[in-house]
Amino acid sequence: MFITSTCFNPNVTVFILFLFFVILACGPSAKEMELAKEKTKRQLRLQRIDEVAAKYNASRIDTLRIPLTYFYQKHIKANSKVLIADFEIRDIKKKGERYIMSIKSWQLSDNYYELECDSLTIEKLINTKPDPYYTNRDLILVADISAVEKIKFEILPSGEYDSETEQSNFYIDVNDSFDKFIMKGKLIGFERFELGEKK
Repeated sequence: MFITSTCFNPNVTVFILFLFFVILACGPSAKEMELAKEKTKRQLRLQRIDEVAAKYNASRIDTLRIPLTYFYQKHIKANSKVLIADFEIRDIKKKGERYIMSIKSWQLSDNYYELECDSLTIEKLINTKPDPYYTNRDLILVADISAVEKIKFEILPSGEYDSETEQSNFYIDVNDSFDKFIMKGKLIGFERFELGEKK
């Protein structure tokens, strides 16, 4: 079967193809769409942090880079309630009837926290996040900080593997800690980043 000139108009076909390519060229690329999606996610995340901060009347100190204990103490004296949004649970241990949760947060500075909490809170936290050692970006912790100390030294383990000799070498560097602190206090609550899933 042949296409006759009445059914097939080359000018119309060229115009349709031209229009199709113009639409493709004007639309956002996949990379631009992904970047826009990430930006929206970051904005929603910051909005959620602001909501939790307002609810608990808390501030966020893990975004500050403070080299002196004095400034943390001054900040905590003004408002001892702080948010911890990006963190890793390093350990949970029982001490008497209470629990101590050791946390490392990271933002501009890597701060460490030792937070006291009750068994009910620990159970809720573990059930919310079954793998406590997983790097956590799902939860926002709220803590009431009572003390802050500068870490005097930082121990940095490192290693390398030589594929030719098939040997591993491990090193431990002990450095003077410039901006690493340990905060002690109580965990007073936590919430999920997703709205409507509060704990």
